[in-house]
Amino acid sequence: MSPPICETIYYIAGWILNTMNKLSERRAAGFSQILTYVFNTCRISGDLAKNNNLPTGKTDRVIAFGGLPYPSVQYYEFILRIEDVFARSLTYEHLVVYGQSLVDEIRITILNFPSTERLITEFVPPNTSTKLISKLLEYLLAIYARIRGKDFAMKLLNKRNSLKVPVRQKLAVLSSKESYTDEKNHLIR
Repeated sequence: MSPPICETIYYIAGWILNTMNKLSERRAAGFSQILTYVFNTCRISGDLAKNNNLPTGKTDRVIAFGGLPYPSVQYYEFILRIEDVFARSLTYEHLVVYGQSLVDEIRITILNFPSTERLITEFVPPNTSTKLISKLLEYLLAIYARIRGKDFAMKLLNKRNSLKVPVRQKLAVLSSKESYTDEKNHLIR
C-alpha cells in the first residue's frame, strides 16, 4: 500500500476508536465498559506511534484541531486486515453480482471468519463474554462498512460522472431559448 493510503487507514483506525469512546456514554453499562476499555487499550502516545514507524502523518495534522488518538500497532494491523478484505471485495464486478447488498455481504463475511473474533479478543478485558465480543465486532464492522461503503459509492459516482455533462450544465443549455429554437423562433425537434 502507498504511504497516503496507510496514513488514511491509520487515521480511520483512530477515528473509529474515538467514535467508540464517544458513543460508549450512550450504551448499556456492560457494553459501555468494553468500548471504553478498547479505547484505552488500543491508543498509544504520539511518540510511541512514531517510534513504531506507524503512518501518523494524517493523524498528526488533525491533532492540532483537537485530534484523534494514535492507534496501537496491534489495533492498526487488525484494521488493516479488515481493509484488505474490503479492498479486494469492493469492485465493480462484485457490485454487479451482489448488487446493493455488497458492503453488507463483505461485513457479514468478515464477521463469520473464524479468526476475526479471536483477533479482537486481544483488545477486550479477560473473561469477556462471547456475546459482548460479538457485539463489539458487529459494532466496529458496522462503522467501518459504512465508511468504506460511502467511499466506494463516491468513487463510482466520480467515475460515472466524468463521462457525462453535469445536470446543472444540461439545465443551463435547456433554459437558453437559443439552444432549442431556430432563427425564426420556431421550436427545433
